[in-house]
Parts: sequence; structure tokens; C-alpha cells
Amino acid sequence: MSYRYKLIISFFLFLYTLTIFLPGAYSIDSWNQWNEVTGKHFDDWYGTGLATSWRLLWILTGNYMCLYVTQMFLYWTFITLLIWKMRFRKFAYWLTLGAALFFCFIPQYVMRDSLTVLAWGIASLLLLYACEIEKYRRLLAILSLLLLAYGVWVRINAFIALLPLIYAAILLMEKEKQALWKRLLLTVGATLALLVGIQLFTYKIQKADKTFPDYKLKLLDLSGISMLSGENLFPPAINNYHLFNLDTLFSKYTPASIDDIYWPENHQSIFPYPNDSLDNAVTGSYRSAILHHPFLYLENRFNGFLYYLRIRKRFSSDEYWNVAAFTILPNNSLGLRMENTKLKTRIIAAYGHFYRTFIFDPWFWLLLNMGGLALFTRRYVKRPASESLYWLTHAIIQLSGILFTFSQLLIYQHDRDFRYNYWNVFVTFIALAGAFAAKRQGTGFKPAP
Repeated sequence: MSYRYKLIISFFLFLYTLTIFLPGAYSIDSWNQWNEVTGKHFDDWYGTGLATSWRLLWILTGNYMCLYVTQMFLYWTFITLLIWKMRFRKFAYWLTLGAALFFCFIPQYVMRDSLTVLAWGIASLLLLYACEIEKYRRLLAILSLLLLAYGVWVRINAFIALLPLIYAAILLMEKEKQALWKRLLLTVGATLALLVGIQLFTYKIQKADKTFPDYKLKLLDLSGISMLSGENLFPPAINNYHLFNLDTLFSKYTPASIDDIYWPENHQSIFPYPNDSLDNAVTGSYRSAILHHPFLYLENRFNGFLYYLRIRKRFSSDEYWNVAAFTILPNNSLGLRMENTKLKTRIIAAYGHFYRTFIFDPWFWLLLNMGGLALFTRRYVKRPASESLYWLTHAIIQLSGILFTFSQLLIYQHDRDFRYNYWNVFVTFIALAGAFAAKRQGTGFKPAP
């Protein structure tokens, strides 16, 4: 199929899906960030990446749907780049487009998880293009680095997955081959510099308010370690809170997530919401608990990770938040409400059929990413040296998805919402494209002239 037809088809699908999912999906997290957009003031609960981007787009367009349109455009740009120069069999091409239509629930959701993976997905494809186009290799690698930096600004706790991608960009930018330890040192240094830069920009330039987003995670660990050890490891500031009760906490606690305890349905949390002094007190107890009970900390985290992967499940299949298509929570500042149509009802029902399969289970995507890593590592070892950079970059992208999943073991765990696994879906897209391309031509890679 010619490049022109591919472009026409992608543009048609962009317009079609843009219309179908209009005006996008918006959760309470979306509306909280919209309030930052219109209020001209930020806090650090979600970071400032999405709200700042949304505000700039809103200033330019005057329409709240601007970020939704941008995400849909980026998604179909990613899909177009994915299939643009891959030497697919026809069935593989149409299969890829079919999968792209199915996963349109990702870009239609105005959420920082979506925006991060869209930026990183395009960045990863630019790295693969850089392997092929030697003339513009450094330029493509630099563009990729900018998109990677933007993605981690939008969702900073995904930074572990950033490390291998930065390494790949540094590798592609080399004029002369460097020692492995130098590349690794430069990768870690660049990542740390980026994280520090984001923090300085957030607090010094944007003057974002501190809301202590990690406070809730410390409470999860303190709760789990206290329950496993039989000790009350909470600081006096928590124990003396009038609604706090250790027996009530233990009766409701699960290592899968503390959200239902921190934000209960009756809006009366047994935990006080944080300030500087309270956060400092909890941080001290948190560190002490891990120091004195390191194995219980790991046990609690590992049990939670099994729920995160959905190897263990605490809900029925239809109670998980897998697809947010057409979701518009009420009580928003714009007064928007979800209006059902026959088409919307059918699409929601169609997605619902897949809830009973493993397609929304993170362990499934982790296995696919591991399979991709094994496949591309083998090709890196077996294929000619002229192709090694291409297959190595493919393997590194798969490693990014694997590290992203395993980083949730110690960084963040929440088992109910599929949006935390969007990056693994995009990494699998890239793997399948490389595998299909390779199947026909033997490589899927054409060395630069």
C-alpha cells in the first residue's frame, strides 16, 4: 500500500474517532486539573505538566476540548508513524489499524497517563527512525529526548521507564562509540538533572502549592507493616486524630490500594489530610517502620503488586475501571453531562465483553513486553552488525515497558484502574509492528545509504 493511501486512511480514522468520542472523557482528576487551567494556579498533586499544556492550548483555542483533540491527533500520528515505513503484509496492516481503533479509549481520556504515553510512543518511534536515517539521526534523537522529557514532566512517577529510552537516545547521538559505563552514567545523570529541573520549575517558577501526593502512599505502607507486625507504627499525630481507629483501619485495609480508606464514600476519612508538620511526622514513622521491618515492607508491597498485576483480584470483572469511553462525571464547572446514544451504548457494551478476558490484566501486557524483549534481543545477537542498532533499540523500548510495570512494586500501586498500564500497551504496539515487519522481509530494517 502506498504512503499516500496510508496517510489518507489514518486521517479519515482520526476524524471518525474524533467525532465518535467527542467531547472526550473526563474524570474527577480531569476536572481538578481543568480547575487549575481556569484558576491560573497550580498544585503538585498531579504535577503541572498536563494542566500547563491544557492551559496553553485553551488560551490558543478558547475551547476546553482542545486537549482531547490534541491527544487524538497525537494518537493517530503515533499509529501513522508506526505503519508508515514498516513492510507489513496486508493482513498485518489492517490488524494494526483494528487494534488502533480498539485502543482509542486511551487518547479520548483526558488524563495525564494518556498524554505521557502519547509523547513517549512518538519518541520511541523517532528513535527507531533514527536507526534507519543516519543523516538525521542526531536530530531525531534530540526530538525524541524532548518528547521523553515532556512525558515525564506530565507524569513524574513514571521516570524509571524513562531510563532505557534516554540511554537509547544517548547511544544514537554518539559520534564515537563510548564505554558502557559512561553511557549509563550519562543516562542516570541526565535523568536526575531532568527530575531536579522539573521540581525547580514546578515550585520556583510556577509557584505550585504543595499537596503531599506521597503522603497517601506512606500511609499505605504504615498500615500494611503495622498490620503484619501487630504493632501500631503510626506517629502520635495520626493516633490522636479523632476519627482514627486502628481496628477500623485493619478491617478495611488491603495492600492493593488505600484509596477507599483515604477517600471513603461518606467523605469522613480516618486519616487527617496533610500539612507540613503532619507529613514530616508520617515520613519519620514511615522510614523507621521500613528500617525495623524491611521484610514486612516488601511482603506488603509484593502482595499489593499481585493485585496490581491482577493475578489476585478483589473485584468482579465488570467492577474494574478499564475503559473510560464517554465518561463525563457530573458536578463539573462546565455543567457537562454524558448523553447516551445507540452508538455509544453499543460501543460501551462491546468493550464490556472484553472485561471478562485477560486483555485488561497488567500481567498479560508484562508477558508480551518480556516476549518482545526476548525476541529483539535474539535478533540483536543473531542478525548482521548493520542491523544491530535497530534491534537493540527495539529491545530497549521493550525493557522500558517491563521496568515501568516492576517500578510500581515500590512506587505506586492501584489495582482497579487500567490507565496505569497504557505504556505497556504502546510498547506492545511497537513490538508487534517490528515483529510483523521482520516476518516478511527478514529484517524490517533498511540500512541508511
